[in-house]
Amino acid sequence: MFVLRGASAAAAESPDQAGGQQLPEDYLLVSIPPAVSLETHVNHRVAVTGVVSDPGVGPAPPAGANAAEKAIRRIAVKSVKELAQNCAAR
Repeated sequence: MFVLRGASAAAAESPDQAGGQQLPEDYLLVSIPPAVSLETHVNHRVAVTGVVSDPGVGPAPPAGANAAEKAIRRIAVKSVKELAQNCAAR
């Protein structure tokens, strides 16, 4: 199970955020078959493409997810592109 911390949406904004400043969010990443390898990107800065859904909607969180992980938005991951070897790089 992987959590994307401090994410900002680049291409898709919800109507209530359009034109306003977006705050960083956390997302539970759910790899949908064919599985996208997320292990190689741990602690790296990445761009994730996928479908965002609210808690309780969309793909189920992996078995073993705790209450906090079940309560955050999810991304059904279609692809991951590494942008930098560490999270602090811009």
